Formats: sequence, structure tokens, C-alpha cells
Amino acid sequence: LPGIARWIFARKSIIRGLSNFVSKVSGQNLSQIVLPLIQDMITPTNFHTGIKENSVSPVAEAILDIRTLPGHKREQVHKEIEAAVGSKWFNQMELIPLQTQEATTSPIDTPLYKQIETVMQQILPGANLVPCLSPGSTDSKYFRDKGIISYGFSPILKDVDLTWGELGALAHGIDERGSVTNLMVATEFAYLMMKEV
Repeated sequence: LPGIARWIFARKSIIRGLSNFVSKVSGQNLSQIVLPLIQDMITPTNFHTGIKENSVSPVAEAILDIRTLPGHKREQVHKEIEAAVGSKWFNQMELIPLQTQEATTSPIDTPLYKQIETVMQQILPGANLVPCLSPGSTDSKYFRDKGIISYGFSPILKDVDLTWGELGALAHGIDERGSVTNLMVATEFAYLMMKEV
């Protein structure tokens, strides 16, 4: 089974098709959640060119928010950009990294991970702790560079008045916020974790 799953996840067209189908059936945008966990994401966030409205600038600047999977190097990202814009335009580009931090992970066979499992069983009996990647960037990467085990974990429950898509869009969204329910759950989690240490 792991071999079959690995084969499917290596074929992005299959995953896109499946997530689009499930999204239509469920009414939830699963692509927004699934795709950043199985492929590098490149999002244009800023574009600048020229200083006057009546002249064409010979230079343009685009800022890309690039999130890579663990183990993917800058050279691989450059190939992805070249494939997207074509070799002619790519060879005229100057790529200047604003951040050079690569994606990081922590092992799960640690006392800290087991402690998180124990505390979550106190809060939500029967809950399963499942490791996964996060498409977001956290300060954990700086701790991991120093050899410190770090998990970007805080329990979040889906409020009944939100869809999964709306829940996923709360962080850094147009109306960024968290619910009172999740504030209380996260506070209880943090308290119990510190109490057990």
C-alpha cells in the first residue's frame, strides 16, 4: 500500500483530478489544502515596473512567494520557473533570493511528540495525532537549524459555522482571525503541555 500511495502522490495530475472531483462533490476546496503538501508552490505576490504612466520600462520586477517541499533545492525551483515562463524569458531573468531557508522537518519518534499525543488524548479522547507538512512558514525552521526538535502544532477545531475552506483561509486571510473555541482549546493544550514538563 505505501508503494501505491507513493506512486499516486508522485503523479500530480492524478492528485489534482482527484482533489478537484472531491472538492466538487463535497463543496470544499480540498486543492487549497492538499496541493501545497505534495508539490512546490510558487505564488506571484508583487509586480513592479516603471515609474511613469506614459513610458514603457525596460525592466520589470516580480516577487514570488516560493514554498518548497523538504529536500527540494533552489536548482529544482529554477527549473520549475523556467518550465513555466520558457527558456527564452528565463535566460533574461535575474533571480535574487530574498530568503534562502530551506524547508525543514523534525522526527516524530521523540518524547516531545509522545507528550503531544498524551495531552491531546486528555483534551480529545480518541483523537489520532497524524504528522503532516505545513504549507506555512514558521520560526521552527530556525530552531531545527540549531538541532532543536520543533513541531508547528496547535489544535484547531472546525467551528460548525465555517466550511473547511473558510477555516483554512482564516490564517493571513482578508479577515484574519481565530475563533473563541480554538483560543480556549489552544490555551488548554499549552497549559497541559507546560504542566507535564
